[in-house]
Amino acid sequence: MKEAVYDAVYEAIEDRNELMAVQVQFPAVDYDTLLAIWSIKYRQHSVLIVKAINETTEQRLYDRYNELCREFAGTPTNALLVLAAERNMPPYLLVRAVVQQCARLALSRSSSTRQTAPAEADGDTDTDTDLAAPGASRADPSRIKYLTSQWMDDPRQIPHKLLASQVTAAIRCDQFHSPEANMVRRIVGKEYEYRLHAFLRDRRIPFADEEVMRARNYEKTPDALLLVPCAVNGRIVHWIESKASFADRNRSLHKGNVEKQFLTYYNR
Repeated sequence: MKEAVYDAVYEAIEDRNELMAVQVQFPAVDYDTLLAIWSIKYRQHSVLIVKAINETTEQRLYDRYNELCREFAGTPTNALLVLAAERNMPPYLLVRAVVQQCARLALSRSSSTRQTAPAEADGDTDTDTDLAAPGASRADPSRIKYLTSQWMDDPRQIPHKLLASQVTAAIRCDQFHSPEANMVRRIVGKEYEYRLHAFLRDRRIPFADEEVMRARNYEKTPDALLLVPCAVNGRIVHWIESKASFADRNRSLHKGNVEKQFLTYYNR
């Protein structure tokens, strides 16, 4: 794909639901390629969101979540998904921000200080729940992060029933950041490593895989190190790295791969 076409497609894609319309504009670009380009744009959007989240942001999101819980009390509406759409945030990242604020409040409670918990649909706010761990500091980031990770891994541990159920549902709705989505990406990555190795073996191109290189104490390991470099389109190829993502030369994703990983393979 020419860079001019890529840039035009990148700018045209605003939402995953609009990919079919974008394909009408660019009939030569197949749907899977459009989806890959959208995923890059979505990931960059997510990075900006993560950088913008701080304790103040989390408190505001938490407060707004409580407002939505009261607004939709008695209905099956998931207030977390409403809030994610309202703030144009991936559901998983929004959920983590709300859960982290909930964990912060839980750890800062004491016998003389109570914080309002997320509003339950039936009106029970569960304000008497004291989750303060013995000796926990009000501003202990490591304890807050640990408890947040526990609750994100197993929302059933969240002491507020409505929040726990909505967290579970909202995470499942995130097809990009959820644990299931990450697992799919890892599986796809392994699948394409396998295809790469099969391709090289079928053509009798000698190579060392990552396990062999680790056994030889290589600090950095591409997916395939060619034992005999070969020429491809006039360029000498020494190693091959398989990535389960679209090769975007000018955007931050590929630039980051070059700086953090590919340059370490130089002359290997």
